[in-house]
This record gives sequence, structure tokens and C-alpha cells, in this order.
Amino acid sequence: MKTLALRLAPFLLGLLFLAVWEISVRIGEVPSYILPGPLLIARTIVTDAGLLFPSLWATLEVAFLALLASVVVGVGLAAAAQLRRCC
Repeated sequence: MKTLALRLAPFLLGLLFLAVWEISVRIGEVPSYILPGPLLIARTIVTDAGLLFPSLWATLEVAFLALLASVVVGVGLAAAAQLRRCC
């Protein structure tokens, strides 16, 4: 029973966080352009999927290329620093 509780704890905490977020946005009457609630975000993802997913792929491509460039530069700098220290 304890392991089930430990496995469910992160999921329940996430649900609690989303519920508090949604309730706070509704009670506080926060405009959706400032802080949309999680239900509005989910609804927008579903209704505007055709517009969002091409942009998602472009964003992921840029992020992957930036990660690749940073790894290449980081490894290069680490190798240069190691070679300089050793000689």
C-alpha cells in the first residue's frame, strides 16, 4: 500500500497544482491573455492543433540544433582546456 501511495503522490500533487491554478484564475478573474487557466490551454491545443503543430516542429528543430551546437562548442572547449592544462 505504501508503494502505491508513493507512486500516486506526484500525480496527485500535479492534479492539485492544476486545480489550484484553475481556481485561482477563475476566482481572481485574471484575464486569459495574462494567465490562461489549464483548461483553456488544453482547449486551445485541441482546437488549434492544425496551427500549433507546424510551429511546434519548427521550434523543436531550432532547439535541437542549438543543443547540438552547444554540445559541440562545449566539448571543443573542454578538450582545449584539457590539452592546455596537460602540456
